[in-house]
Amino acid sequence: MSNKIVYIGFVLFIFCWGCKSSQKISSSAPFPEEVIEDAFCSEDSVHSILHKNATAIVDFSGDRYELDMSLYAEKDSFVFVSASARGIEAFRAMLTRDTVFVVDRINRIVYQMPLNKRFGYKLPVDFRNLQWLVSPLLDCENFRISPFEHDSSFYWVETDHELVKELSFSSTSFTLSAFYFTNRKSSLFLRGNRDKDRLHVKSNLMFDGLEFSVWGGERFYNVKREINLNVNPRKYDFIEL
Repeated sequence: MSNKIVYIGFVLFIFCWGCKSSQKISSSAPFPEEVIEDAFCSEDSVHSILHKNATAIVDFSGDRYELDMSLYAEKDSFVFVSASARGIEAFRAMLTRDTVFVVDRINRIVYQMPLNKRFGYKLPVDFRNLQWLVSPLLDCENFRISPFEHDSSFYWVETDHELVKELSFSSTSFTLSAFYFTNRKSSLFLRGNRDKDRLHVKSNLMFDGLEFSVWGGERFYNVKREINLNVNPRKYDFIEL
């Protein structure tokens, strides 16, 4: 397995929650997403989300990978994922408010990349946007839905001279229907749409030609998990991107 799968992880790991899943609600979160009213945020009681056993198919440069994905997110703090191929953990990664960390288990390398670049073109997405893709329930106080409905969807749109950000959600199930993030100056983009139970994604954030689909799994709310990215520094190399 080449290093491609690790670079794919930088983009892929934030999407395994976007697929349609069976949902299990803990006693401290007595409501599923599909019954949230008032633009998803009638209550603000979801503090963490665990999504287990999702499946992803990745196509890139003529190669295809099938990965088993699990994700854990804590509100306003981090998103963590573990991905396995053929029963072997390929990488684990964490997205914080300002940094992406990826631990390459195959090649024993730890990658670190700033989410907000100080120089050059801005990335079209930030931590807040990615947290919304996990679930608006993680950011109810800041999430805003545009006051219009079209083709059975709610829309959120934010634009300026450089960035365009759009998301739409089903007005009946409140599941993510589509999203589009782009930088007008650099033409960097991240976009996706749902087709039945699968979320299809395309991006050129790190390289051209990345496409993948993700689906399945189970989702749990307000389940506490201990997260560990620690590695033996004598056995791993460390690279900043």
